[in-house]
Amino acid sequence: MQLTRQKAIQEHRKMWNWIADTSERLCIPVSQQTYLEKFFGGITIENNCFLCDYVCGPCNGNPTCISCPLLWTSSGIEYCTDNSMDVGYYDLWEYAYYTRNYIEAARLARIIANLPEKEYE
Repeated sequence: MQLTRQKAIQEHRKMWNWIADTSERLCIPVSQQTYLEKFFGGITIENNCFLCDYVCGPCNGNPTCISCPLLWTSSGIEYCTDNSMDVGYYDLWEYAYYTRNYIEAARLARIIANLPEKEYE
């Protein structure tokens, strides 16, 4: 999928807000795959993530996390998942998802939806 930086961020925010809203409404955690199936006919994007797909365009399946346009932790770490230095919000969401804790999954999905953008360098 060809995405601009702004379109990737916009789609990321729409998806994660929908995940939060739908998890709360259905009282079960829902996934990115569910969103992609519902709104995009099940297209395949890198890691089921518009941001990964954006930064991975030229990288042939190996996302360059440092190029992600959002800040995933308050400490400024670029990684959405555990990088041996910090646990990312995605790791926490994934745990809530797999333990079926829809309240925590929705809370974390809302945080993920509203992560701040990195400043341009």
